[in-house]
Amino acid sequence: MGFLNKRDKSNQEAWSTSGSKLSDVDDLHDLAALGLDHLSKVQRVGLRDDVLSGFYQNETHEVFSGMKLSPEDVLVDVGCGSGGVLEFCSKHAGEIIALDIDNEAISRIGQKSIFAQAGNVSFLSASGEDLPLADAVATKVLCIEVLEHVDDPRKVMDELYRIGKPNCTYLISVPGQFSEEIMSRVGPVEIFQKPHHIRVFSEIEIHKLITDSGFLIVSKASAGFFSTFFIAMYWMQFGTQPGQSFEAINLELSHNDPLLRDWAIAWNYLLDLPNGPQIKAFLDKLIPKSQVIIAQKSNEVEGP
Repeated sequence: MGFLNKRDKSNQEAWSTSGSKLSDVDDLHDLAALGLDHLSKVQRVGLRDDVLSGFYQNETHEVFSGMKLSPEDVLVDVGCGSGGVLEFCSKHAGEIIALDIDNEAISRIGQKSIFAQAGNVSFLSASGEDLPLADAVATKVLCIEVLEHVDDPRKVMDELYRIGKPNCTYLISVPGQFSEEIMSRVGPVEIFQKPHHIRVFSEIEIHKLITDSGFLIVSKASAGFFSTFFIAMYWMQFGTQPGQSFEAINLELSHNDPLLRDWAIAWNYLLDLPNGPQIKAFLDKLIPKSQVIIAQKSNEVEGP
């Protein structure tokens, strides 16, 4: 998943149903009508890229292709972060329990008006290695870009298994191995220190972790070539800004810098090509920002 999603995902629905192209990123038809008029040029391209990867499919109520939400669902988001994905989910799932180990993050997102209006999201501060939830409570579980942060990924997977009902569906993602290799060469060293990324999963390793934990892999996908190189170019140009947390992208710089803006425009032009989606799929597979897996807890599989 691209970095843009972690910061502003409040308008995924408008974009995923618009059918619009950004042939000229300065002219997005009627931005106000789409609810996208506040997004920068870079954000529009990032959101378009994520939707084309399979995220935020509003017409089918899928947070990712193969993960359809319904009013009957109890969804648990383990490691909800800034809550961006929840903004989409709160419109389609029945009940949502969002957890994160960061008390400040939970406090901030709990104050967002969109969740107060939805009335179906509760927030808890907790570690993914010890979830304060009963057995078999969830029909859908999200664990997005979490496992690379934790001391014991298998313990987290055991907890995810425990809280899922039979046939529960899981959306699990971790950073791509080669994207992480690029970041290790151009980004701050702290990126790969606690509490941030303390391990890198190869495709084989993440699949083995999931299946060894008792899950069936339903589908697997790659996403985020665009974001990999956007972030790499950002770090090479700007590094860490004074007074800025190292892991944060300075939005004013990243959305207004000519090089980064031109990268977004070039990527958007590629997406408009007749074979653009095929080129994107090839590059996403080659150097994905995220490895995305849909898994299931089956009645036929014994728990760990």
